[in-house]
Amino acid sequence: MDLTLEDLSVPFYTPLHNAYICIGTSFHFYGELNLKYRPDLEKTFVIELLSYPDVVLHIRFRFHKNYKNYIAINACDFAGFCTSTEKRAKHIPLDDDFHIEIFVDSGYFKILVNGKEIATYNHKFPYQSIKAVGVYGAVIIDKMNIKNNFGYVVCCSGLSDRRHLCSLIK
Repeated sequence: MDLTLEDLSVPFYTPLHNAYICIGTSFHFYGELNLKYRPDLEKTFVIELLSYPDVVLHIRFRFHKNYKNYIAINACDFAGFCTSTEKRAKHIPLDDDFHIEIFVDSGYFKILVNGKEIATYNHKFPYQSIKAVGVYGAVIIDKMNIKNNFGYVVCCSGLSDRRHLCSLIK
């Protein structure tokens, strides 16, 4: 089953109530950068897969002049981010429009941008504990889709913006 959210207002946080995140689940984000008129240090955006109180996966895309086409990938618990687990990747093929995919595998997340694998990141917390998705920063997200190929229900409620369109597709 799939969950699709459209016309998202950034920043957003979407709880995934009764979600069953398993190996093979993929998170898809379709959008475009929103860098125009932003100060250089604000040319960044973040996608997070969240548990309570942990950040299971944190991906920060940076576009300011010192970090052009650079991402930082990390996870954290209530004590904060541990730089010893941070992973960096370069040469992100992002242009105006993009499709970012986060694929859940047994030991790691695989991150793809516009169909090209840019990084993997070993699980620091159980992927089954993911209970929400959050996005913030210099980005416009037109659509977010969570695909689960095993027929389990992924559903949402308590959305921060009533304009969201939430649908389950079998």
